[in-house]
Amino acid sequence: MEPKFQTSFIPKKQMASVGGLTGNSIGSGPMQQRAKANLASAYMAVAIIIFVLSVGAIGGSYFWKSYLKSANETYKSDLAKMEEKFDIGLIEKLKAKNAQIDYAKGLVNKHVAVSRVFGLIEKMTASDVRFSSMDFKGAPENTGSYTLSLKGLGKNLATVAFQASVFSNLVDYGLDKNIINPMITSQSFDTVGGVPFDFSAEISRDSISYKKSVVGDSGN
Repeated sequence: MEPKFQTSFIPKKQMASVGGLTGNSIGSGPMQQRAKANLASAYMAVAIIIFVLSVGAIGGSYFWKSYLKSANETYKSDLAKMEEKFDIGLIEKLKAKNAQIDYAKGLVNKHVAVSRVFGLIEKMTASDVRFSSMDFKGAPENTGSYTLSLKGLGKNLATVAFQASVFSNLVDYGLDKNIINPMITSQSFDTVGGVPFDFSAEISRDSISYKKSVVGDSGN
């Protein structure tokens, strides 16, 4: 009797079992589990990177702080070495002396010598004119000038007229920068035949400088 051979060597039940992988059941298979594993690995890698960066930042800040502290100590040491090259006590004394000198210079520059006014009056007074009284007043510091008032007496009208001419041409006598806005008023004859008059002007502060009275007009 001839042997019978089956046309299919795969069992039907096994085919059904393999066929069970098709359809909706494939979604819960090994591929989905592998995707979940890959996603978890990615999260883990990101977490590790963040952790490493955090540790690096902490370590970097620590080393930076240590570097700044070391640099600060180095600067202090260098400064101490530089200070050793100079006499700090002497420098402080020189600074104090310099401040005193500057203060003294300020006082000298602001101080005025009123006696210099008489020299100015002498230079601008005609030979036949005499002054009987003088009023000299200080002015506010921002004006830079003083007020001078004089009561004068001329021999005659011609003398007073000449004196007025001198006052109006002070530039010819080199006094135009010293005596400002000169003015003669109240001309009249007195009982003895003289001609009295009043004179007023401004005297520049620079022209009666105490410093110039000591070092001369050319001194700085």
